[in-house]
Amino acid sequence: MSGEERIPPARPGLGGREEERGLRVVGAGEPPPGPVGRRRAAWALARVGPPDEDVPAVVAALREGMEAPDISERHRALTALAWLGPKGKAAVPALVSALSDRDARVANAAARALGAMGPEAEAAVPALGTAVAARARAGHGGPWGVARWAAEALGEVGPRARPAIPALRAAVRGCLG
Repeated sequence: MSGEERIPPARPGLGGREEERGLRVVGAGEPPPGPVGRRRAAWALARVGPPDEDVPAVVAALREGMEAPDISERHRALTALAWLGPKGKAAVPALVSALSDRDARVANAAARALGAMGPEAEAAVPALGTAVAARARAGHGGPWGVARWAAEALGEVGPRARPAIPALRAAVRGCLG
């Protein structure tokens, strides 16, 4: 062994962390309980890398998570969509909506997820450009907020983001004072 201690995963009846917290461990082949369980399973699959045939169901569950009233649940769904990268392209319209979420962390995570999708997020270029342009109009100083992540997402979209060049140029000029 390389000096690493291997800890077996928790299993029902063995006193693992899940049982200590009063959580039921789902057995093989058993569906996770309720919509939260479904979203958590989708989150885990996104992290692991789902087989192509499971991607539509994973994206659908994560889109449900984006609509949750709980901020951390929305953020978790957006983080998982970023892990999916281009495979999550079906969520682009929902991600565009999330750019204007009332919670800045959620809006930032939406922009990061769009960036992770690269050229597959081309449909989001107008909304990303608008976020950058709003920051450019604010002038020198002040927080960048979602505009920072929107600018990075436009860079990840690549040449397909050319329509946003005016907003990016204005942001550069605005930052220079």
